[in-house]
Order: sequence, then C-alpha cells, then structure tokens
Amino acid sequence: MVLLDATDPHRAGGGPPSAIAVLPSLARLGVGRLLPASFWSALPEPAARQVRQFNSSPRGWRNVRDEVATMAALLRQARALTSLGATPLVVLTAAGHEDDPAWLTAQGRMAALSTNSVHRHAHAVHGALLDEERGAASSAQAVEDVVRAVRTGTPLM
Repeated sequence: MVLLDATDPHRAGGGPPSAIAVLPSLARLGVGRLLPASFWSALPEPAARQVRQFNSSPRGWRNVRDEVATMAALLRQARALTSLGATPLVVLTAAGHEDDPAWLTAQGRMAALSTNSVHRHAHAVHGALLDEERGAASSAQAVEDVVRAVRTGTPLM
C-alpha cells in the first residue's frame, strides 16, 4: 500500500459538500475555463490540456463533488483502522509540511500501521506527487518498492 501525502483521518473534518454541490452546474457555464492553465496541471502537453479539459468539465466537477460527499464516511473507516499487520506500506509526505508538527506526527502514525513500512519525505508539494516529474518519480518509486516487497516477500527499505 502507498499513501501519498494522505489526509489525517483524526484531524480532518470531512463535512458536507456545501457549495461544492453547485460546481458541476457552474462548469456547464464555462466557469472552470476561466482559471489559468497552470491551475490544473504541470504536465507537458498534450496531457496538460486533457487534464484541464476534464477537470473543468461538468463531469470533472461531479467527481470533486462526489469525492467530498463521501469524505466523512471514508475518514470514519480510516479512523477505525488500527493495523495493517506486515502489509508493505510506504507513506510519502509531500514538501510544505515542515512547519506543521501535527501533520508530520499524523504521517508517522499512518506509517506505524504496518510493521513493514517506510516513511519518506518527498521534495515535491502535494499535487506534484502526481503531475510533476520529480514528485511523480517519488510516487512511482514508492509503488515499485511496495510491489517488489510483495512479490519477493522481503521487507521494505
């Protein structure tokens, strides 16, 4: 399992979607296209354009709305989790949290869910863990390390 700068289930609210519910309707009016291209993705073209087109569409905003709507239930389930046993686990904490001891403590607590875990600090911010070369490389390495540990039955390093 790989957790990429995961939300602390003990700290996050996960309240109702509120105003987010109207975003799909606003997207039909083209409001999302008013945001600068850099808001959506740092990927190279044509991938950045594809991300921008999807995320600014009504379907993209429905995904956001639905994700927010399920957050409270997901966080409740995560709070109930007390152990992953020896399941290989990499917790990758994004840059930008250096001045937030509570966030760092929570990331460490998540790493402690497994007796076979590694807690790493990325040199990339949250969103860059997926769409910037350096951050994505850290994320991909974490996935590769977990897959290798599962396949070989060896501990993570």
